[in-house]
Amino acid sequence: MALRAQQPQFEPQHQPQREQKKNRQPKPARKFGWFHVTPGEKGLMALFCIALAFLGILNLNAHSAVQETNIAISKTEDQINTISDENEELYVQVSELSRYERIWERAQQLGLTQNEENVRVVSGQ
Repeated sequence: MALRAQQPQFEPQHQPQREQKKNRQPKPARKFGWFHVTPGEKGLMALFCIALAFLGILNLNAHSAVQETNIAISKTEDQINTISDENEELYVQVSELSRYERIWERAQQLGLTQNEENVRVVSGQ
């Protein structure tokens, strides 16, 4: 037994290295905010942003087309109002020029007389 007491206790050196490996933890994946973003998800987000921008451009294009149409309609309405005013003025001139007294005066100036024998009444059948 004395031999056993004299023998030095030999501890293998591998055990501390194993303990070091156990203490070492792998680095966690890089996280953005509260969640992890994979490359595929990044691609999908990029496609979504591109689609969203494209839809915004289409929306602006549609609004500009509507605005151009409204401007054309407004110009046409202005032209219609102008022509309507001219037509009203012309109707007033026609009614003034077609008065019976004016026609009679003009006929007398031209030397025309009214002959009752040449007047014939036509029935509206």
